[in-house]
Amino acid sequence: MARRAKAMLIYGFDWRSYRELVMPAFARWLTANDAGEVEALYAATSLAYEEAFLPAAMQSARTWPRAVAFVATLPRGPHSLYEYRLLCSADEFTVLSDRYLYRHVPHLHRCSEALAAVWSAIVEHYCVPGEILTRATVETEQRPTATRAAVALMSQPEEVKGSSLQLSEAYFEVTSPDLREEEPPEGFFLGQHPNVLRLRGWLASISPAALALFEYLACGRRALPFEDGLRPGLLGALTRVSLGHYIGYLTPTEVKRLAHCLHTATAPETEVAARDYDRFRQGVASGQETRLIDEVLPAYGTNLLTAVRLAAEQDLGLICRQK
Repeated sequence: MARRAKAMLIYGFDWRSYRELVMPAFARWLTANDAGEVEALYAATSLAYEEAFLPAAMQSARTWPRAVAFVATLPRGPHSLYEYRLLCSADEFTVLSDRYLYRHVPHLHRCSEALAAVWSAIVEHYCVPGEILTRATVETEQRPTATRAAVALMSQPEEVKGSSLQLSEAYFEVTSPDLREEEPPEGFFLGQHPNVLRLRGWLASISPAALALFEYLACGRRALPFEDGLRPGLLGALTRVSLGHYIGYLTPTEVKRLAHCLHTATAPETEVAARDYDRFRQGVASGQETRLIDEVLPAYGTNLLTAVRLAAEQDLGLICRQK
């Protein structure tokens, strides 16, 4: 049976929290086996809450004990400690994370699904900003209320011509455990893998720098600290709601550069992109098509432009999740 193509979504990424709160805690855990700070961060995540309700017979399969056991076995010689420092330094790791440039980016000696799941859950909880960027206040009122303290950049699937973008701040306090069962926030949808290739080709026609930055965000060019080398389906396997699989990010500086590259760009209209893709498929079927899939117009260019511009305005990074 053929595998279903994975959907790509991008979210606002609170780089400051990631750099100053999350990764320093992981650095102390890996270098000194001091799990206290990470445990405190993890305890507030939806994954930790869900796994607390596992039957007694399955408690040994919980993510946190497995991650603790894995980290306790890590070697801590001089070379390993240097590697962990690079791995957990957000700025230094970002510089060295380009797979095209570096054959061996900083990494653990072996992958751990449990450690990656802990990292993903903490990133999702603490590094998705507390602002909702919406197209109009009315639309915000019509959408279900978010109940997590961290809410992603949001977009409407329907585009409204002439609608203005505005910022609506909303902070919600979790007052009941039942609220944690709400669905995670909606990100900007980039489509499935073929459309990501089309986005890549479209950006290449605008700016080589825009193409490279998009590869860091959504094409797997940038390695990630603990998810690198894991198969997408593993994370969240024991929970009712998968955490998804993060595949790349951009820092606020990189987002601003991407926004500058795209400041005059206009995305193809959805109907025009759909007709272009139909012509491409018909050409492939008849054997007369000479274009690559990368040269077909993308269907979700507007979503990408909106996310980049809003994130740049709010000094946020962007992070891409595959689900």
